[in-house]
Amino acid sequence: MHRSKTTLGAMIIGFSAVAVAIPAAAHAAPPVEHEHYEFTDSYPITGCGFEIRADLTAYGHAMITEVAGSDGQAYLGHDNYRFRQVTTNVATGEYFIVRGSALFKEMTGVHVSGDIWEFTSQESGQTFVIEDSDGKVVLRDRGRITYRTLFDTLGDGQPGGLIVEDEVTGVFGPHPSFSADFCEIATDLIG
Repeated sequence: MHRSKTTLGAMIIGFSAVAVAIPAAAHAAPPVEHEHYEFTDSYPITGCGFEIRADLTAYGHAMITEVAGSDGQAYLGHDNYRFRQVTTNVATGEYFIVRGSALFKEMTGVHVSGDIWEFTSQESGQTFVIEDSDGKVVLRDRGRITYRTLFDTLGDGQPGGLIVEDEVTGVFGPHPSFSADFCEIATDLIG
């Protein structure tokens, strides 16, 4: 299952959320999947000219609900998540924190044709925050982002599929990560 994000956070957060695309009438149906999750991961971040390691912890609560009338072919995703990533210069031990707390929710869906559905979704909260090692906020996204997604459900009766087209349709509140360069920030803070 996959959700697309266009913020700087998508470039450095190595997990994909459990939300998938689905229609509006689904909110009345019982959940197909309902889980609390937590995980950790460590991975390198490349392309900034020095060795960076990211240590990620994430947790949340996700639900997937079948869309009424879709014969098990379309699902509505809902993911209330938090993450914290310690981003470290391997050579010096200097670090900064990337964190976020938000709700991703698919709001509406329309069957287009065959296995293709069009969905609208929104993500709201503090989706992306960077703090230096002293806890000073360097960059903070907050507010709401809305999306439109064309999604191929693959016709297999399972949550998930392929994103055919994805676009941001609205940005409400400050989201400086949209125009920020991660490597510039990393170099300033730990380079």
